[in-house]
Amino acid sequence: MASKDKTPPDGDEQEEHPPTLEERVENGRYVAYGQHSLVTEDGEPDTEALIQRTFDIVVKAVVERPTERKTKVVTRTDFMDQIFPKVPGREAWSSEDDPELAEKVYGKLNTDIWRLLDVSPTGPIQSMLNGEHSLLLCRVDGSRLKEAHAYVTRNRKCLDEDYSFKARMEIERAVNKHAALMAQAIDRIPEHAASFVREHSDTSKALSNGMTVVKAALEMSKSAPKDDAIDDDIESGDGEE
Repeated sequence: MASKDKTPPDGDEQEEHPPTLEERVENGRYVAYGQHSLVTEDGEPDTEALIQRTFDIVVKAVVERPTERKTKVVTRTDFMDQIFPKVPGREAWSSEDDPELAEKVYGKLNTDIWRLLDVSPTGPIQSMLNGEHSLLLCRVDGSRLKEAHAYVTRNRKCLDEDYSFKARMEIERAVNKHAALMAQAIDRIPEHAASFVREHSDTSKALSNGMTVVKAALEMSKSAPKDDAIDDDIESGDGEE
């Protein structure tokens, strides 16, 4: 039996499918980078240029007292307005030919900026604040009452609330969760109680290792205050009005 020829007849062309929404969003993202001179010689989004523009904005948002956060921080909308001013914002989406596309392109660009504001030591903006600036970047997630924002500071109360608070809470939740798991395990399988206790005690090793890193940094610091001055600084608000 002869096999069927699967080759399409002459003149027939393969059907072209329209681009998906995801593809259109990515295309809109590339267009926006091009409109704002943020592309490499190869026509790709220039991440280094975006980092520099983001840095130039946030490094000016220096908060010296907690009360200044009301007026000096840079919101996510502020970053977009200054870096991608030609991209339609929230109030203009409804008037666009494709509101959903406009919203998603905006969101994609907004995320590109926000990722650069990672407060960890490896964050691109955070690492640039060392040396002559000697400031710390704070990035605050948004809520119903306030928009997500970022700023730089040396103020101890600001750092306590907006720089390290989230990490501290994550540690506390993790330790409490593990303790609850071990307590449950001891209650149900008491013959292994001693090993469950040892397992939980191992969590303190991680905290001990972290303290070693912090104390090493303290020893390296040329201008470190006395231990009691650190706690007093937080309680007083370092000049909060």
